[in-house]
Amino acid sequence: MIRQIEERDIPALVELGAEMHAESSFADVPFDRQRVENMAWHCLHNADWFGAVAEHNGRIVGMFVGNAGPFYFSTTQAGFDKVWYVTPECRRSIHGVRLLQAFLRWCGARDLLFVRIGVSTGVNPAGTDRLMQRLGFTAVGGNYSLKLNPAGQPASGNTQPDTGESTAFPV
Repeated sequence: MIRQIEERDIPALVELGAEMHAESSFADVPFDRQRVENMAWHCLHNADWFGAVAEHNGRIVGMFVGNAGPFYFSTTQAGFDKVWYVTPECRRSIHGVRLLQAFLRWCGARDLLFVRIGVSTGVNPAGTDRLMQRLGFTAVGGNYSLKLNPAGQPASGNTQPDTGESTAFPV
């Protein structure tokens, strides 16, 4: 079952957020429970924010948080996802698709003409790409990540091929 986020869901959403964080490309970034809780409050108290959960057998197994806002270059409003997560044991179910469809209906009710969904967790990007294309989305770019050391240089452990070309930008 898909439904709007309710105040009673916040502790479960924070736990889902921690689970998502732990398996994602963000795992080495500190997790702040209060920030996740604050995002849930935005969904409850701000008309420009959307929040839904997927329940299975009485347990929350997925969440979607998004918002409506302008592009940085235009006053045109669009729908943007912030969090889309389904627990590993429910990923091959319909829950993720239904969460996204609920967001799309919310966007449509606000006359938003554009929706942008980002994929930055690093969890099954090929499978996510196949799903999104089946749902009618078009891939328009990619996500790239680089961890820096305090001097602003790539931190040890980054894997970058040596192309023989300079990567320095003139300043």
